[in-house]
This record gives sequence, structure tokens and C-alpha cells, in this order.
Amino acid sequence: MLVSWCERLIKWGIIFLIVFTPLAFGTVHLRPITLMELIVLFLTLIWLIKLTVQFKIVKTPLNLPIIIFLFLIVSQILPLPFSLIKLLSPNTCVLYKTYGGSLNWSSVSIYTYATKSEIFKFLTYVCVFFLVANNIKEKRQIEHLAITIIIVGFFMAILGIIQGISHKNVWFPQLTQAGHSFGPYVNKNHFAGYMEICIPLSLGFLTAYFTHFRKEHWRKLIEKEPQIAKFILLTFVTITLVGSLFFSLSRGGIVSFLLSMVFLLDLFLIRKENKGIKILIVFLTVSAIFLIWLGIDPIIARLSSLLTPYETIMPRGKVWEDSYQIIKDFPILGTGLGTYQYIFPKYKNKTGIGLYEHAHNDYIEYLSDTGILGTLFLFGAIAYFLIKCLKIWRRRHYPYVLGLCLGGIIGTVSILFHSFVDFNLHVPANILVLFIVLALTHNILHLGHTCFTDRREGETIVRHYSLNPKIKFISPIFFIIVLFLMSQILRIYRAEQYFRKVDLNYLNSSVSLLHKAIKLVPDNAEYHYYLGKAYEKIGLKNASIEYIKLAQREYQRAISLKPTDAWYHLNLGWVYAKLGINLLAVKEIKFASKLDPKNSYIKKYIIEDFNKYIPL
Repeated sequence: MLVSWCERLIKWGIIFLIVFTPLAFGTVHLRPITLMELIVLFLTLIWLIKLTVQFKIVKTPLNLPIIIFLFLIVSQILPLPFSLIKLLSPNTCVLYKTYGGSLNWSSVSIYTYATKSEIFKFLTYVCVFFLVANNIKEKRQIEHLAITIIIVGFFMAILGIIQGISHKNVWFPQLTQAGHSFGPYVNKNHFAGYMEICIPLSLGFLTAYFTHFRKEHWRKLIEKEPQIAKFILLTFVTITLVGSLFFSLSRGGIVSFLLSMVFLLDLFLIRKENKGIKILIVFLTVSAIFLIWLGIDPIIARLSSLLTPYETIMPRGKVWEDSYQIIKDFPILGTGLGTYQYIFPKYKNKTGIGLYEHAHNDYIEYLSDTGILGTLFLFGAIAYFLIKCLKIWRRRHYPYVLGLCLGGIIGTVSILFHSFVDFNLHVPANILVLFIVLALTHNILHLGHTCFTDRREGETIVRHYSLNPKIKFISPIFFIIVLFLMSQILRIYRAEQYFRKVDLNYLNSSVSLLHKAIKLVPDNAEYHYYLGKAYEKIGLKNASIEYIKLAQREYQRAISLKPTDAWYHLNLGWVYAKLGINLLAVKEIKFASKLDPKNSYIKKYIIEDFNKYIPL
């Protein structure tokens, strides 16, 4: 009874996440991210309760490598002796020595707060994978999750097509002028990424239905009106999903989808699935007719830019070229998960002016953040998982298993293609649904349900780690760890709420709010930086050296937490100039110039302001 209730709560919790995360603008803002993390950890607590009764874990090819990757990124924030940092990542050591990081105990990550925040997100995805793999194991449960993903995708597709025709964002009108939003997503490329997962899943159902119908005489099919109605409805839904993908005008999304269809055709040819090939050809033909009916001119105009690939890819190519220098300097362990935007300005050479939070290539960004070691574990694990699934898929014969499993594999392959030119694997809603689909794909292949036992195979192939009951005492330990993680996530959220109320026009209240934020999250460099600015303003307003020195202390603290921020060094240099310490002022100003050489605003400050006080 307890096991059943736990599984039911977990299923409905995951269904809520499937609906909520994409509709909350892709869950790219703090509030939905916090809610997502808390819900997943709460569901993990429920699973831990279930484990006290049924102490076994499903065995998947992802289990070990994904846990190793998690330990690897956690190790990036651990304080290590400086001598060990020098051995593991020599250029991290040089960076700390040059720009003011801690020289006693330091971490591999150049900004531990950013890495910690990304660890919480990735832990959420890992927990979701284990929750689905261990609790969504029956046909009906799998159908509920898969159909929910398709329905949410269909709803988003309708919003997207309306926007494509009317040129207005129906879900959030304020984003209409942004130029890159589409449907509920802030970025059209990420909308396309979600569709790339939904379309193959829906097509998998379609293939399963079609194969099942073809086995029966047409007179018997007439008697099955509900099934035929479902088939027609699913066909309409799938074609609508394709239409929205093309109307998003995401070149990377469209090309990735077409490449995934080629991959699907190859799989059908290898298996000699003539029926699958027929339905794929009919599906693509009808989709093309649907697009022509809606109006294909904007799509052709957008895709025509691919005829000049150099001009199309050049802006991102420059970012990738500069990012390569980061990878060269931090090859093994990287600079820390989530730190790309904090190290990239230092390496800007060919890239133009602008803020780059991501590399627009997930593989390059993971190489920069986690090094060769982390990238191999993460993407190698996914590749190994897909290969294992394909090997089992070739041995299965039940149409439902074949179709739905193929949908999961093709959706994963499609988003991996897209990751070469975008950062879908850094969008919480997309990577969350990807891990859900991976778990569903595994379970559909390994179900022990009698209706999934192939006639040609005498036994099911589900496998578990049967854990020793004597080690059940570790469950309370994990329970405490999960509660601790939830408390840390809430502290970050509360601190950010204080920080958002800061207004430097009201200095006393701002100082109070910043102290509250720092008390909750002391390793956020931004809080110390703004506290330094508040102290500096108070010092200049009241001609108080004491407050200027307090500003100096906070700027130094901010730099010790995030040594690569040019603005921190610039403001510290300004404070040194006010205190008359000109040598240190010049040193910090030069650091600012080196850390962000393409920043025109910093150049302007240096030329127009500092030269009046200090000859540089």
C-alpha cells in the first residue's frame, strides 16, 4: 500500500513538472527554478520512504557515469590545498595568484557560487532520472508521462503557430518586441529544442498504432472506431508539432530535426521495417503540405541563409574560436560548471562587443566548464546509453515498445545534433524533459509487464540492484542530506529576494538588505560588490574615509570569490585612487582592462575618469 501511494505521488509530481517547466518560460528564471528543484527533492524524499520497504534500484547504463559526473562537479567547489590546485589545474593557480584569489585553500571552480547553483540544477535532473526509472515502470504510467509531454508540446505548438501567423506573442505579449521569443519560451531556438523531443515521441506512438492496424483486416479496423479516432488525432498533433518547429524559424532546430529523420530512416532500413519507412514518408509529405498551406515563404527566406554558411555561422564561430583558448588553458577539469560567462570576457579576441552567457555550443561550453574529463563522462554516458538501447531495440518485436522507444532515442539524438549550435542542455525545461525521456526509453525496453513480453523472447529483461537490507540505515542519512539541500535552495531564493529590493538611491535600506542577503549566502560575490558600492556612495556623500575603507574590504571580498570580474577590479581601483594609494589603483585598473579587453564601457571609464586623477 505504501509503495503504491509513493509511486502515485511521484508520478503526479513529475506530470506537474512536465506541464509547469516549459510553460514557465522554459524555467530560466530563479522562481521557477527554485520551485522545480524543491518539488524534485520532495519527490526524492518520497522515494526514500518507498526504499525503506522496497530496497532495490533499477539498473541502467547511465547510473554509474552520471553519478561519477555528479561527484566530479561537486569536487570543483571543494576547498583544496593550493599546491594540489597547482597540480590539477596550473592555470587556475596562475589566475588566483594574478587576480587576487585565495592562496591558501582554493577550489577548481573560479566562482564556487555559480558552480554550486548549477550543481543544484544538475542534481535535480539526476534525481528526476532515477525517480522515473524506479517508479514509472508500468505501461499505463509510461503512457501518462509520454502523452503529457506530447499534450504540453501541442499546446505550445498552437501558441507558436498563432505567433508565427500574427507576429504577436500570445503567451507573453511583452516579449513580442524581443525578436527571439516564441511561444512560452524566451528564445525560439529553445522552443525548437523542446519540439525536437516531442515530435519523435509523438511519431513513435503513431508508428506503433500504424503497425498494429496493418496487422488486421480492414473490416476489423472499421469496428475499432475509437482507435482510429486516436490515430487521426495523433497524426494531427504530430503534424502541428512539426509546423510549430518550422514556424519558430530556428535554423538549428529545423536542420537537427531533418538530420534526426535521416537517422530514423537509417534505423528502419537496418531493421528492414518497410511499414515504418512508409509511414515516415507519408508523415513528412503531409507535414510539407501543411506547411505550404500555412505559408512557407518566411521559412524559405530563413533557411536560404544556410546557402551562405560562412556568414551564418561566423558570429558563433568567433565565440567558439575564443572559447577554444579557455579549453587549452583549463583542459582537464575546466573552470567550474556554470562559470563560462565569468571567464569568457578575458579570452575575447575575435568576438565582438557583447555579453555572452553561453557558448552557443553545449559541447564547447561543457569542455570549458568541466574539462575533457567531465565532458567525456557526461556525453559519453549518453552515447553509451543510446547504443545499449539500440542493441536491445533490435531484439524487441512488440510494436508499442518499438515505436515509443524509437521516439525517445530519436528525440535525444535530435537535441544532441542541435547542441552543436546552441545551448539547449543549459535550459532547465529542456534538459529536465530529456532526462525524463531517457528514463522512459530505458523502462519501455526493460519492462517486466506481461503485455510487453515478446513472443520470440521467453523472458523479460528488467534488472535491479538488490541492495543488502542491512544497509537500510543509510536511508535516514540521505533523507537528512536532501532536507539540507532543500534548505540551501531556499536560502539562495530568500537572499535573492532581498537583493532584488536593493536600490542604491536608498543607501541605508540597501545596506540592511545586502547584509541580510550575505548572511544567508555569504559566497555570492555580487552581494559583496553591491555592498561595496553602497559603502562607497555613503563615504563620498559624507566625506568619510571609514566607509571608503569598508567599500575597499567588500570589493576585495568580492574579488576573492570571483577574481575574473573586471568591474570588481575597476571599482577597487577607484577606491584605492580615492584613498591615495595610486600604485594599487593602477594595478587594479590594468587588471580590469586585461579581464575584459573588449568592454567599451570600461575603456571609457579608464580614459574619461581615471586619467583625471592618475596618469596611466
